[in-house]
Amino acid sequence: MNEMLSIGQFARAAGLSPRALRIYDEVGLLAPASVDEHTGYRWYLPSQLRQAALIRAGRAAGMPLADVGALLAEDAARAHERIDRHWHTLARAHGAVRAVIDQLHGLVDGYEPTEVDRMDVQAIVVYADDMDRSRRFYEGGLGLPQVYEHHGRYGYQVGASRLLLHPRGEGTGMPARAPGEVTGYGVEVSLGVDDVDALVERLRAGGVPVEEDPRDEPWGERDAVVRDPDGLRVRLSQSLPETWLASSRPR
Repeated sequence: MNEMLSIGQFARAAGLSPRALRIYDEVGLLAPASVDEHTGYRWYLPSQLRQAALIRAGRAAGMPLADVGALLAEDAARAHERIDRHWHTLARAHGAVRAVIDQLHGLVDGYEPTEVDRMDVQAIVVYADDMDRSRRFYEGGLGLPQVYEHHGRYGYQVGASRLLLHPRGEGTGMPARAPGEVTGYGVEVSLGVDDVDALVERLRAGGVPVEEDPRDEPWGERDAVVRDPDGLRVRLSQSLPETWLASSRPR
């Protein structure tokens, strides 16, 4: 027991409360090295402080307990990927809050809200010539989660909005293409992604046309553009943390 720390000593050294340590033990994140069978006292090893520090940092960053637990079990490469995915999730959420902050500034300055301020993009409808081919692109290529299917029409969740995939043809709202007709011109769908380089390489390997390779943009995003099976431009955008934060601080 001389080399071990009591729960109080370990809590002070780790910057955690004894209550938090008991919870992390209950959920399987950080178990004591030893529990006295007579008194129930919990004892920890100094070598467990690094594990405690990782848990504390993950929770301070807003990571769910399940993700923190995964970090403890994964190798370094996968753990870094998980941390980056969490950061990009925070960045997108921060972008939504930033829009509300800008609205607050406008209201303080006397801006009168209109009906337009209550509008949002509920869905984007893509009309496809070949539904099977388009589904392979949006489901298999981009990995969009399907949320419904109704009479040959499909819906995919994209953040707070949806992308709807409908067939072209008589009675569908979009007539079939005439021979030689160019589609996908003048319209672009923009999707936020976690790793634009990896996604573009996967799409390219699957035969998807890559119109613009990934590049860093001055507004804090790394963008690429691909074409879906009907020629629609699909922009893939990844937030660049440092640049993005510097350019989006509230005034």
